[in-house]
Amino acid sequence: MTAPASGYPTTEISPGIHWIKGVLNETGHAYILQGLAGNYLLGVSRDLTGNPLIEKFMPYQILCIGDRHHGKSAASQLCKQVGRGITCSEIESVKLSKGVTVEQALPMARTSLFEDFIALPTPGHTPGALSYIFTQANHVTLFMGDSLCPVNGVWRYWVSHSNLPKFAHSIESLDGNYDLMVGNSFACSPLPFVKGQSVIREILDGIVLTARSNKRKQH
Repeated sequence: MTAPASGYPTTEISPGIHWIKGVLNETGHAYILQGLAGNYLLGVSRDLTGNPLIEKFMPYQILCIGDRHHGKSAASQLCKQVGRGITCSEIESVKLSKGVTVEQALPMARTSLFEDFIALPTPGHTPGALSYIFTQANHVTLFMGDSLCPVNGVWRYWVSHSNLPKFAHSIESLDGNYDLMVGNSFACSPLPFVKGQSVIREILDGIVLTARSNKRKQH
């Protein structure tokens, strides 16, 4: 098995943001954030017991997932290792695999988890999907979970046709300036992230236009 972008020179993709690489088409990506309140872990979708990065940055203040697909049974092992349950939306919390502990079930509303870390609803990929914003001084990172994913460098969405209007609206609500945008999906290639405010804005605006266009084609 070969991790995507295995030649990328570092696991620290931005100061204080550490990338736990997944395996293309098999396992998703996870991220460790060095936040003001301590360390935060995002994108738990597999058993990461023994991973050197996980152990290096323990303890964690929070374990977050974007949607139910990250709360598989293997994630329960990581919950036990770090002594925390999962934070996700209320909708997704009842869809996690058996044995996965929920620590916080969030409303589908913008929620401040810490001074530098916000959860916001981006339904579409699943009904209760969340994205997260991490702010460091003037640097803002948008974590999209599985909702958006670069495939051969082109960012795409994974949403059913019936959910396209809600999804387009949720992406349109992401009207800030983002310096880094990150995905979790196992399908990300060659890299699960993109940098640059103008590039990210162009991607988000293009996703909204494509989603609305595809919805209209159904009628």
